[in-house]
Amino acid sequence: YPFVPEKEIWIDNSISSEEFEETLALEINERNLMAKYGLTYFDAHDSSLALELKMRRNYFEICREHESKLKKVAPIDFDSTQEIEDIPDLIKLQNIYRIPYAEKNNIKIWIVDGYEVRKNIYPDLGFSGNDLAYHLIPEKEIWIDASVTCEETEYSIALELKERELLAKGIIYDSSYVQAVRVSDGMRQDNEKKIASKNKIIKPDLIYRDTGTGKEKK
Repeated sequence: YPFVPEKEIWIDNSISSEEFEETLALEINERNLMAKYGLTYFDAHDSSLALELKMRRNYFEICREHESKLKKVAPIDFDSTQEIEDIPDLIKLQNIYRIPYAEKNNIKIWIVDGYEVRKNIYPDLGFSGNDLAYHLIPEKEIWIDASVTCEETEYSIALELKERELLAKGIIYDSSYVQAVRVSDGMRQDNEKKIASKNKIIKPDLIYRDTGTGKEKK
């Protein structure tokens, strides 16, 4: 797209955290094939879709293997509140994990099916959480709901890491949460400054894609 500045990739801020990694990989691969090997847009796009499919299937296998190795967990939070009374005191996590997102400070971050958790395990799970705030989250894990947008994902991770750090020091949940929110708010302010410093996007006279048979106006 000619309106995207040189050496930039744009990801729609409404794309979910579950879709972000695959979308980014597709765009990187697509751009590389066009820039270095001269492929048309459509050929590069088709090749990149194959990569995306491979990633999805690989993530599925990783998540199922991870779940198979987990011990049963208690469907409660730090207050030992079990909100669904007709489930066992200990449950096996199944079909919850979606994407192995990252690892920071020896804490593994996973994208999970928050809807499934709220439906069958714990209705009050927020759109992110950590093992010290929720007993249903396995040790040294942070969960990010798959429905959280990619724009919010890093803020959620930063908040959970800080909250978990403070909880590990024995600070009560409410205080830990308030201090963690300040960290994510600081990140937002820093990003707003970076965005404000960007040059204005100028729309080109022609917007087109390479169809492989010539350049076609849109």
